[in-house]
Amino acid sequence: MNRKKIIIITLIILLLTIGITSAQEGYPRTVKDFYGNEIVLDKAPERVVTSGLEYLAYLGKDVVDRVIWSSKSSDSPTDMAITEIFGTEDICTMEGSMITMVEQIIAKKPDLVLIGDSKTSEEDRAEFREKMNAAGIPVYFYTCQSNLFSNSKECLEVNLLPISEIFAKEDRAHYLIDLIDEGTKNLETMLQKSDIPETKNVYVAGGAGKSRPNFLGSSPATYHPLLYLDDYVHNIMYDITDEEYLTMEFEKLYQYEEEEGKIDVIFISLGCWDNFKELWHKDPNKFNVLTPFKTGEVYVVTDWFPRAYMCLGGAYLLASNLNPEALEDFDVNNYVRTLMNEFYGDEQAGGIVYNKVVEYLQDKTGQDIQLFGKVNLAKV
Repeated sequence: MNRKKIIIITLIILLLTIGITSAQEGYPRTVKDFYGNEIVLDKAPERVVTSGLEYLAYLGKDVVDRVIWSSKSSDSPTDMAITEIFGTEDICTMEGSMITMVEQIIAKKPDLVLIGDSKTSEEDRAEFREKMNAAGIPVYFYTCQSNLFSNSKECLEVNLLPISEIFAKEDRAHYLIDLIDEGTKNLETMLQKSDIPETKNVYVAGGAGKSRPNFLGSSPATYHPLLYLDDYVHNIMYDITDEEYLTMEFEKLYQYEEEEGKIDVIFISLGCWDNFKELWHKDPNKFNVLTPFKTGEVYVVTDWFPRAYMCLGGAYLLASNLNPEALEDFDVNNYVRTLMNEFYGDEQAGGIVYNKVVEYLQDKTGQDIQLFGKVNLAKV
């Protein structure tokens, strides 16, 4: 066989190998975004512009490394931790609403735009997609509407799993979903083995779901750890309003205790801590009328439940107070740290996130607690 034939055969084998490898990787592939719009990918995107890194961080550093531009990191502990873990300072420079930055995005020459639907209308999304597609850039919208979920698993199935398909990372997404499933069943088992205590009436200051900055504002539970604990807690806002969120006066809470029964526990969401502190210093007597302030059953709770893993992690934290007998031999804070380890890739990464969240809560409140704990009113 002459040299020319050998070269030709070698090239054919090489091309066939490349084709087989490409097929094994699963490209080209078609993926649907949250709104059902299809994008066709010939290969895994390599130049991604995104409004946020959270879900990409769950999929691994090799996915985060594909991002060329993202929103500027906020002062939230999880955003700061992601920046430290993945070294994204140079790419997280986008300021303002991404959906208004068509020209700037096109100038970056991305091969995918991944954008959340926060504060966007159907018309906004259609116009943005049309302009991106005209430039040959596929657009994927995921949802930021946490009220659509009732637990961590649903959040991952709705957002993370479809995004994982873009990068052929379905195995990673399913692993995390299975992890949440296992944790949910474990919590249910521990609670079922103990005597169910009397259902406690709970007021979540700031809101059960998306935290707002008002102590005297709350909501029925939407995507909140309380939804894991229906047999043990009753969110009093179900009795007070059917609105998504209600701002009220102290008298509304007094009236509830007079007519419906005592409030057993108050959870103060971190987002309304400053308002609580201001009101407390102005007139603590208005608080001391309420049963939890008489009995010392007032707790401050981290706000980071919207993170997929923290909705379940928060359920463990709340359950450890509401039914301490069931979890007395279980290290709840260590479990939450383990979840962070798993979601961000390794023990060091999870430790960074955990420490950032704890540091943020302690700096904000002046309370010597971790992610959740009883308020020392003398230190408010």
